[in-house]
Amino acid sequence: MILRPMVGYAVNKRREAYSFLQILERKPEYDEAHGPKRLAILFLFADGIATYDALFCQARNKLEPFAILLHDQIKPTYLLVDYNTKPWRDYTKLEDVAGDHGGMHDMPRYLHKNKYVNL
Repeated sequence: MILRPMVGYAVNKRREAYSFLQILERKPEYDEAHGPKRLAILFLFADGIATYDALFCQARNKLEPFAILLHDQIKPTYLLVDYNTKPWRDYTKLEDVAGDHGGMHDMPRYLHKNKYVNL
């Protein structure tokens, strides 16, 4: 996908940045084979769990995000991973926990645990 920033995207310009919205637009010379016409990315400098809860659990509409990127030095204890994807490094599948169907395509997902966290 070849994208360029759109003119006039919203940015919070406070010195201690909290969030901003970046909208990327596909170059006019490319068609749908190169990805969507526009892609909006919301950057939030906030607690990931509280933000996910506020945006996708408490909202009246039940939208699901296409993707979530967590950028932090602290990895969660558990990850829920779709059957056809790979977990993050240092996570192992909990074999004694049954998978559960879910997500947009209702695929089986399995619980993985960070091997460096002892509970």
